[in-house]
Amino acid sequence: MSDRDQLYLYSTEKISKAILILAVPSVLSALINLIYNLINSIYVGMLDNTPMIAAITVAVPLITTIYAFGSALGVGASSFISRQLGAGELEDSKETVKTAITTGILISFFIIIFGFFGLKPILSLLTNDPDVLEYAYTYAFIIFMSAIAIILKQIIINLLKTEADILFPMYVLLAGVIINIIIAPFLMFDWGMNLGISGAALATVIADFLSLIVLLWRLCSHTLYVRWKFCSFGIKLNSLKEIVSVGSAVFVRNFLPSFSTAIFASTAGLFGTTFVAGVGIGKRASTFALFAIQGMSNGFLPFAAYNYGAKNRERLRSSILMLIKALTIYAIFMSVMFYYFAIPFCSLYSSDPQVVYYGSFMLRFYIISLINQGIYNVLLVVLQAFGRNRDSMMVSLARGAFFYIPIVYFLPRIYGEIGIYLAQPIADWLTLFTILFIARNIIKDLLIEKKR
Repeated sequence: MSDRDQLYLYSTEKISKAILILAVPSVLSALINLIYNLINSIYVGMLDNTPMIAAITVAVPLITTIYAFGSALGVGASSFISRQLGAGELEDSKETVKTAITTGILISFFIIIFGFFGLKPILSLLTNDPDVLEYAYTYAFIIFMSAIAIILKQIIINLLKTEADILFPMYVLLAGVIINIIIAPFLMFDWGMNLGISGAALATVIADFLSLIVLLWRLCSHTLYVRWKFCSFGIKLNSLKEIVSVGSAVFVRNFLPSFSTAIFASTAGLFGTTFVAGVGIGKRASTFALFAIQGMSNGFLPFAAYNYGAKNRERLRSSILMLIKALTIYAIFMSVMFYYFAIPFCSLYSSDPQVVYYGSFMLRFYIISLINQGIYNVLLVVLQAFGRNRDSMMVSLARGAFFYIPIVYFLPRIYGEIGIYLAQPIADWLTLFTILFIARNIIKDLLIEKKR
């Protein structure tokens, strides 16, 4: 897509069409990631080893932290560049790209060092089961060694989307998933290399590095505003400040769920390894709804940031209301699906009837707050697009640190297993009230603008 087409999409194109063009590839990318996680879980389930399934639940929070760094840098750079483009500051965007890439590489090296020295002690705090600990460490360590591929891939995908290069990243992600699906069984099962859970991790690493190579080629040769000259490194302090300003809220938004999931896994461990495995797959099954909500919201970010920079308030108002309405309708539909088909959803991840039983309970309880996720995610993206960084940070902190973590720690110790099931819905509703209060001026201003 040319630069003229890109700016036309943000500023002039029919709103519903513009959101669809920007958001659908983001949703499809999220869907591809969902498929990958599903296939990976199915393969691990086929090993017929409940501690391995529980190990994924224990390891995922730490692995997700790596993605949180990449997403924070990518979204931070994307938001700043979109505002630069909206304000006509076209050349400065390349310095922002260089800053994001350089910072991502530096953070990757620190993560790899942590993998060598700090990974096992942290995991040992999350489980007392020696088998679960060993499997979780094996899986997570291999993923940690590929941190540079994970982080740079996240950054580049967000940069390409900023320039409205929205299909190519999706194709690359899809190719990576296909490669993973093909090579994982050969690495995992006894008819191949028989590496078990290590094979699952290695397949992911191979796919990530191959995807990164292709994305780097795209970034260096087929971009205009976000082009990066290979091996050109440097950090511009103003760009770093803006990236961190927005990205810190994104990081907290992604890291706190990882940290809270770690607390969740540790607390669930009070009720046994089978319970950990079950509620873990229940949480993973909830992504069948969340992938679209989060994907649509993330795809909306550059559109909102551009129109904020261009001071096109009416276009912003209409797009925000339209997206909230669409995502709420979708959430209602998925709530019905989860209620009636919770067992089939969870059966995709495990054949153990007891594990599926716990997972289906977890999924059905999640319905209580699913309906508010559209409003929450759209308003959070709006805060980020408007540069309301402290506010978006506060909302992210509220959801994880202030609400979910204490609830998931104390409630199960008072009410038992049902405390695990209720923790997320309670935290989600408290978070919705919080963001409605914090964003009240934006909501009021947009409604006043409508009346005028």
